[in-house]
Amino acid sequence: MSGQVIALWGWAAYDAVHFAAKKILPYAALITPLVAIIASSIAFYSIHVTRTIARRRATIDFFLKTEADSSIVKLFQSFDGHVEAVSKQIDDGKTLKEIVKSDEYKTVHACLNIHELIAVGIDNKVFDEKVAYHYWSSALVGHCKDASKIIDFSRIDPDDLSAYIAMLDLNKRWKKKLDGWALRQRKRKPPAIVVPGPITPMAPPGGAQPPVETPSKILN
Repeated sequence: MSGQVIALWGWAAYDAVHFAAKKILPYAALITPLVAIIASSIAFYSIHVTRTIARRRATIDFFLKTEADSSIVKLFQSFDGHVEAVSKQIDDGKTLKEIVKSDEYKTVHACLNIHELIAVGIDNKVFDEKVAYHYWSSALVGHCKDASKIIDFSRIDPDDLSAYIAMLDLNKRWKKKLDGWALRQRKRKPPAIVVPGPITPMAPPGGAQPPVETPSKILN
Protein backbone atom coordinates (compact mmCIF):
# COMPACT_ATOMS: atom_id res chain seq x y z
CA MET A 1 0.00 0.00 0.00
CA SER A 2 2.79 2.38 0.91
CA GLY A 3 4.54 1.59 -2.37
CA GLN A 4 1.47 2.59 -4.35
CA VAL A 5 1.21 5.87 -2.42
CA ILE A 6 4.86 6.68 -3.11
CA ALA A 7 4.35 5.89 -6.78
CA LEU A 8 1.29 8.12 -6.96
CA TRP A 9 3.21 10.97 -5.31
CA GLY A 10 6.08 10.42 -7.72
CA TRP A 11 3.83 10.58 -10.77
CA ALA A 12 2.11 13.69 -9.36
CA ALA A 13 5.48 15.39 -8.86
CA TYR A 14 6.57 14.41 -12.38
CA ASP A 15 3.36 15.80 -13.88
CA ALA A 16 3.78 19.06 -11.92
CA VAL A 17 7.38 19.51 -13.06
CA HIS A 18 6.48 18.61 -16.66
CA PHE A 19 3.60 21.10 -16.65
CA ALA A 20 5.78 23.86 -15.14
CA ALA A 21 8.51 23.18 -17.70
CA LYS A 22 6.06 23.48 -20.58
CA LYS A 23 4.80 26.80 -19.24
CA ILE A 24 8.20 28.31 -18.33
CA LEU A 25 10.37 27.16 -21.25
CA PRO A 26 8.84 29.63 -23.74
CA TYR A 27 9.96 32.46 -21.44
CA ALA A 28 13.44 31.06 -20.76
CA ALA A 29 15.03 33.70 -22.96
CA LEU A 30 13.60 36.42 -20.70
CA ILE A 31 14.62 34.85 -17.40
CA THR A 32 18.37 35.38 -17.86
CA PRO A 33 18.22 39.15 -18.49
CA LEU A 34 15.62 39.50 -15.72
CA VAL A 35 17.97 37.83 -13.24
CA ALA A 36 20.81 40.04 -14.47
CA ILE A 37 18.69 43.19 -13.99
CA ILE A 38 17.73 42.15 -10.45
CA ALA A 39 21.36 41.37 -9.57
CA SER A 40 22.51 44.71 -11.01
CA SER A 41 19.84 46.57 -9.04
CA ILE A 42 20.92 44.90 -5.81
CA ALA A 43 24.57 45.72 -6.52
CA PHE A 44 23.74 49.35 -7.36
CA TYR A 45 21.69 49.74 -4.18
CA SER A 46 24.52 48.21 -2.14
CA ILE A 47 27.00 50.69 -3.61
CA HIS A 48 24.59 53.56 -2.91
CA VAL A 49 24.18 52.53 0.73
CA THR A 50 27.95 52.13 1.15
CA ARG A 51 28.60 55.60 -0.26
CA THR A 52 25.89 57.15 1.91
CA ILE A 53 27.36 55.61 5.06
CA ALA A 54 30.85 56.76 4.04
CA ARG A 55 29.61 60.34 3.50
CA ARG A 56 27.89 60.37 6.89
CA ARG A 57 31.01 59.09 8.61
CA ALA A 58 33.15 61.69 6.85
CA THR A 59 30.75 64.44 7.93
CA ILE A 60 30.69 63.32 11.56
CA ASP A 61 34.49 62.94 11.62
CA PHE A 62 34.91 66.45 10.25
CA PHE A 63 32.67 67.98 12.91
CA LEU A 64 34.31 65.94 15.67
CA LYS A 65 37.74 67.18 14.61
CA THR A 66 36.42 70.73 14.39
CA GLU A 67 35.02 70.59 17.92
CA ALA A 68 38.18 68.92 19.24
CA ASP A 69 40.48 71.61 17.82
CA SER A 70 40.73 74.29 20.49
CA SER A 71 42.05 76.91 18.04
CA ILE A 72 38.97 76.52 15.81
CA VAL A 73 36.66 76.62 18.83
CA LYS A 74 38.28 79.89 19.98
CA LEU A 75 37.99 81.21 16.43
CA PHE A 76 34.21 80.70 16.39
CA GLN A 77 33.82 81.98 19.93
CA SER A 78 35.36 85.30 18.93
CA PHE A 79 33.36 85.52 15.67
CA ASP A 80 30.56 87.78 16.91
CA GLY A 81 32.87 90.33 18.51
CA HIS A 82 35.12 90.48 15.47
CA VAL A 83 32.13 90.87 13.14
CA GLU A 84 31.12 93.98 15.07
CA ALA A 85 34.66 95.34 14.86
CA VAL A 86 34.91 94.78 11.09
CA SER A 87 31.44 96.25 10.53
CA LYS A 88 32.54 99.36 12.41
CA GLN A 89 35.61 99.62 10.21
CA ILE A 90 33.39 99.47 7.14
CA ASP A 91 31.09 102.15 8.55
CA ASP A 92 34.12 104.34 9.30
CA GLY A 93 34.97 104.32 5.60
CA LYS A 94 38.10 102.20 5.61
CA THR A 95 39.10 100.60 2.33
CA LEU A 96 39.05 96.88 1.68
CA LYS A 97 42.84 96.72 1.54
CA GLU A 98 43.04 98.26 5.00
CA ILE A 99 40.36 96.03 6.50
CA VAL A 100 41.75 92.72 5.21
CA LYS A 101 44.99 93.37 7.10
CA SER A 102 43.22 93.53 10.48
CA ASP A 103 43.17 90.54 12.83
CA GLU A 104 39.40 90.87 13.21
CA TYR A 105 38.81 90.45 9.49
CA LYS A 106 41.17 87.46 9.37
CA THR A 107 39.12 85.75 12.10
CA VAL A 108 35.83 86.39 10.31
CA HIS A 109 37.34 85.30 7.00
CA ALA A 110 38.65 82.06 8.51
CA CYS A 111 35.23 81.17 9.97
CA LEU A 112 33.48 81.90 6.69
CA ASN A 113 36.05 79.78 4.86
CA ILE A 114 35.14 76.81 7.07
CA HIS A 115 31.48 77.32 6.17
CA GLU A 116 32.46 77.50 2.51
CA LEU A 117 34.47 74.29 2.84
CA ILE A 118 31.44 72.48 4.27
CA ALA A 119 29.22 73.80 1.47
CA VAL A 120 31.70 72.71 -1.20
CA GLY A 121 31.93 69.27 0.42
CA ILE A 122 28.14 68.94 0.32
CA ASP A 123 27.94 70.08 -3.31
CA ASN A 124 30.56 67.52 -4.33
CA LYS A 125 28.90 64.66 -2.38
CA VAL A 126 31.80 64.40 0.06
CA PHE A 127 29.68 65.36 3.08
CA ASP A 128 26.15 64.24 3.85
CA GLU A 129 23.82 67.25 3.73
CA LYS A 130 21.24 65.78 6.12
CA VAL A 131 23.79 65.21 8.88
CA ALA A 132 25.42 68.60 8.26
CA TYR A 133 22.06 70.39 8.31
CA HIS A 134 21.00 68.96 11.66
CA TYR A 135 24.33 69.86 13.27
CA TRP A 136 25.62 72.96 11.45
CA SER A 137 22.64 74.77 9.91
CA SER A 138 22.06 77.14 12.82
CA ALA A 139 25.72 78.23 12.89
CA LEU A 140 26.01 78.71 9.12
CA VAL A 141 22.73 80.60 8.70
CA GLY A 142 23.39 82.77 11.76
CA HIS A 143 26.91 83.67 10.68
CA CYS A 144 25.79 84.47 7.12
CA LYS A 145 23.19 86.83 8.55
CA ASP A 146 25.56 88.53 10.99
CA ALA A 147 28.38 88.88 8.46
CA SER A 148 26.23 89.79 5.45
CA LYS A 149 27.67 93.31 5.32
CA ILE A 150 31.23 91.97 5.42
CA ILE A 151 30.48 89.34 2.75
CA ASP A 152 29.01 91.94 0.40
CA PHE A 153 31.86 94.35 1.11
CA SER A 154 34.54 91.71 0.44
CA ARG A 155 32.97 90.90 -2.94
CA ILE A 156 33.29 94.47 -4.22
CA ASP A 157 36.57 93.50 -5.84
CA PRO A 158 35.80 91.93 -9.26
CA ASP A 159 38.39 89.23 -8.53
CA ASP A 160 36.41 88.12 -5.45
CA LEU A 161 32.93 87.88 -6.98
CA SER A 162 33.09 84.10 -6.72
CA ALA A 163 33.85 84.20 -2.99
CA TYR A 164 31.48 82.22 -0.75
CA ILE A 165 29.22 81.16 -3.66
CA ALA A 166 28.69 77.64 -2.31
CA MET A 167 28.12 78.93 1.21
CA LEU A 168 25.56 81.51 0.10
CA ASP A 169 23.64 78.95 -1.97
CA LEU A 170 23.61 76.53 0.96
CA ASN A 171 22.54 79.34 3.27
CA LYS A 172 19.46 79.99 1.11
CA ARG A 173 18.40 76.33 1.21
CA TRP A 174 18.99 75.90 4.91
CA LYS A 175 17.40 79.21 5.87
CA LYS A 176 14.24 78.24 3.97
CA LYS A 177 14.12 74.91 5.82
CA LEU A 178 14.74 76.55 9.20
CA ASP A 179 12.04 79.17 8.56
CA GLY A 180 9.59 76.42 7.60
CA TRP A 181 10.42 74.47 10.75
CA ALA A 182 9.96 77.58 12.93
CA LEU A 183 6.60 78.30 11.27
CA ARG A 184 5.38 74.76 11.97
CA GLN A 185 6.45 75.08 15.59
CA ARG A 186 4.47 78.31 16.00
CA LYS A 187 1.36 76.72 14.50
CA ARG A 188 1.41 73.87 16.97
CA LYS A 189 -0.99 74.44 19.87
CA PRO A 190 0.72 74.24 23.24
CA PRO A 191 -0.58 71.48 25.50
CA ALA A 192 -3.21 72.48 28.00
CA ILE A 193 -1.79 73.20 31.45
CA VAL A 194 -3.82 71.50 34.15
CA VAL A 195 -3.53 73.21 37.53
CA PRO A 196 -4.49 70.81 40.33
CA GLY A 197 -7.08 72.21 42.70
CA PRO A 198 -8.01 71.27 46.23
CA ILE A 199 -9.30 67.75 46.70
CA THR A 200 -12.80 67.73 48.15
CA PRO A 201 -13.12 65.04 50.83
CA MET A 202 -16.00 62.64 50.45
CA ALA A 203 -18.82 62.67 52.99
CA PRO A 204 -18.86 59.69 55.33
CA PRO A 205 -21.84 57.35 55.04
CA GLY A 206 -24.89 58.95 56.66
CA GLY A 207 -22.99 62.11 57.55
CA ALA A 208 -22.42 65.61 56.20
CA GLN A 209 -19.53 66.49 53.92
CA PRO A 210 -16.73 68.20 55.88
CA PRO A 211 -15.81 71.76 54.79
CA VAL A 212 -12.93 72.24 52.34
CA GLU A 213 -9.90 74.03 53.72
CA THR A 214 -9.02 76.75 51.20
CA PRO A 215 -5.95 79.01 51.42
CA SER A 216 -8.13 82.02 52.26
CA LYS A 217 -9.69 80.21 55.22
CA ILE A 218 -6.28 79.05 56.43
CA LEU A 219 -4.88 82.62 56.30
CA ASN A 220 -7.88 84.00 58.12
